[in-house]
Amino acid sequence: MEEKSTQCNTIKKELDNLRSELDLAIDENNNCMNSVKDVLECRSNKKGRPYTDKLREVYYFLCSKGVGINNMNSVIRSVLSLVDIEISDLPSKSTVGNMSSEVSLDAQQHLNEALASSDNFTMQCDATTKRGHHYYTTQLTTAENTLTVGVSEVIDGKATTYVSCVNETLSSICDPGSVLNKVSSFMTDRSATEQKVINILNESVDNTADSFKFSVHPLLVF
Repeated sequence: MEEKSTQCNTIKKELDNLRSELDLAIDENNNCMNSVKDVLECRSNKKGRPYTDKLREVYYFLCSKGVGINNMNSVIRSVLSLVDIEISDLPSKSTVGNMSSEVSLDAQQHLNEALASSDNFTMQCDATTKRGHHYYTTQLTTAENTLTVGVSEVIDGKATTYVSCVNETLSSICDPGSVLNKVSSFMTDRSATEQKVINILNESVDNTADSFKFSVHPLLVF
């Protein structure tokens, strides 16, 4: 009898321990579910129920990595599917476009501040054609950083078109003259058109910048 009583007590203790472990597992599961709910909460409780700052940061990050507006929602859903989570209340294409514009404005502000605080630039210019579309880009290099001013589609490959592209791109950020007067050198490929661009830009500023050339595209490789 004593042996059976001891066995019963042992089994009872084991059952109590199992119940405690089960209760702990249930609590942990509930906490995980609440955490997932917090993470996936797309809208705040503010007036108008705007999208949360966390969600906007995700879209800002995707913009910074070059993910297209049409693909962002599918990327988010695909990543969440790895942990068996479905989400439906994502921003519309037009709202994502507005977020992309916010990123551009913020980037322009940071770029404006960086350009204003530097006194010496090397300007890199480059053009390329991809799938029937012609692109031109401009970068400015300081002692510390290389800043992409912009990549734009242009109608042709004329030097005057490239110069207009440079001026228009800079105008969206700051006064073009304030930057061009700080350019001490140019870096381009060996295109004769790029040399014409340099000559035209040099005519519009107070100083004459040196130039050096590469035999490959220095910037646009995509």
